[in-house]
Amino acid sequence: MLTQFFTRLLSAMAQARVRRCARKMLQLDDYILRDIGLTQNDVVQCLGSQPHKAEGCLPESRMRNLETAALADHPPAAAPAGHLAA
Repeated sequence: MLTQFFTRLLSAMAQARVRRCARKMLQLDDYILRDIGLTQNDVVQCLGSQPHKAEGCLPESRMRNLETAALADHPPAAAPAGHLAA
C-alpha cells in the first residue's frame, strides 16, 4: 500500500514536470521550436498523451523530426546504372 502511494506520487510529480515544460514550450515561437527539432503540434500531442507515455514524447518527436529532416536534405543515393544493388 505504501509502495503504491509513492508510485502514484512520483508519477504525478513527473507528469506535472512534463506539463510545466510543455506549457513553457508552447510560449515559444515556431522558429525557436524548429531550431530544437520540434513543432507546436508535437508539444500539443505530448500534452494530450497518456501520463505513462508523456515522459519521453518530446524527445521521441524530436528524434523523428530530425531524422525526417536529414532524409529530406540527403536523399539516399541511387545505385549506378548497370550494377546490381547489394
